[in-house]
Amino acid sequence: MKVIIKSLVILLMKAVVWSLIFLLILITLTIAATVLVFFGWWNPFKESTSKGACELKIQRYCLMLVCDRQPDVDLVGCTEEGVIPDKKWCEEHGYSCKSG
Repeated sequence: MKVIIKSLVILLMKAVVWSLIFLLILITLTIAATVLVFFGWWNPFKESTSKGACELKIQRYCLMLVCDRQPDVDLVGCTEEGVIPDKKWCEEHGYSCKSG
């Protein structure tokens, strides 16, 4: 009976130790993310939303451009060094005016 109790205690101690290790890792990652966001070195919300919004703006701009329509999309902040894509660039990147 003592052997069973002893093995159960050892098993319980292992579970507690692994739980504490997991908790320590979780706390460390949370502190690191908080510091990065606080100092402005990482902004996951702005990064994901602005990137997706820019991709949609460029897609809309190129579709209008290759279909010989005047694009009414503001691409400020969405292109490298403020370079606006032209019709040739859009066509090279797979944009076409095919409907349906």
